[in-house]
Amino acid sequence: MLVADPSNHAIGGYVGQGKDFKTMRPIGFHSCALNDAERNYPTHDKEMLAIMDTTKKFSHQLLGHQFEALMDHAPLVYWKTQKELSPRQIRWNETMSQFDYDIRYIPGISNSATDALSRYPYVQAESAAVNTIAFDPAILDEVRSSYDSDTFFGPIIANPANYASIYEFDNGLLFFENRLCVP
Repeated sequence: MLVADPSNHAIGGYVGQGKDFKTMRPIGFHSCALNDAERNYPTHDKEMLAIMDTTKKFSHQLLGHQFEALMDHAPLVYWKTQKELSPRQIRWNETMSQFDYDIRYIPGISNSATDALSRYPYVQAESAAVNTIAFDPAILDEVRSSYDSDTFFGPIIANPANYASIYEFDNGLLFFENRLCVP
């Protein structure tokens, strides 16, 4: 499942696994500031931009899998059947056509995690500093041992050569774009 939401200054979203959005477990979070042009988009386009940007960010996990994009903007439910599209929407529709997804409406009050990501007062710019943190070795050992039984990461760990161009393997841990993959 993918959940996304924009504000007037940023977009936020996350991807998770589970039966429904109330019980799903997050896999990863994404937020970014809107540029000047994007801030002027109508609400409908900002909402779709949030879905598209979050989908692109997690495309490696979403491609080939059917998923639901959850939004608190009810008109987006009809995105795929909309008759008249702007040139921008046509480009977005073409990009999103490679994914097997459905858009579903959820009430805004239920979308608090993405609200927090898109409304964070200090949205990170592209040149934001990255902090390095140290983990307890016991936690890292638990992550290593969980890969084999995980339905998503299990095949990657079993055949690392097939995924060497996408994932990095270091000391038994799996990384994507320098971020630790946690099952």
